[in-house]
Amino acid sequence: MNSVATAFSLKYLADTTRPVPARKLEINNIPACHGAAIKNGLLGRDVVESCVLEDADASLATRLFAAFNDKYNELRAQGFDPGEIVDKLMDFALAGRAGTMPEMTASMAVIAYLFEKCSIFEDEIPGVPS
Repeated sequence: MNSVATAFSLKYLADTTRPVPARKLEINNIPACHGAAIKNGLLGRDVVESCVLEDADASLATRLFAAFNDKYNELRAQGFDPGEIVDKLMDFALAGRAGTMPEMTASMAVIAYLFEKCSIFEDEIPGVPS
């Protein structure tokens, strides 16, 4: 998370918000406030992707996707609502501690990146053709 947070100081506000598929937000019943946070987190999508792809550890992307996917599935199985899941994923990203503003920004960018990459939350309603 620190490499992502450091990279934000170089680039974060230069980007424009990328669209999050409204359908994905709707399918998952993401509350408006959390949806806005995800949309804003996508400002850092390229930063997250470059940090993941440029890391010396080639398994980082796989481990990142698996860790957050497992946590998402665990929270969903426990019956948390979508907003609580986003909150708890943020807590997970920050390792259960209060983060600095750059760390919180980086954490939400990671969550938004994984949301967009389909590692967390659903892309379609189960049993309903898209």
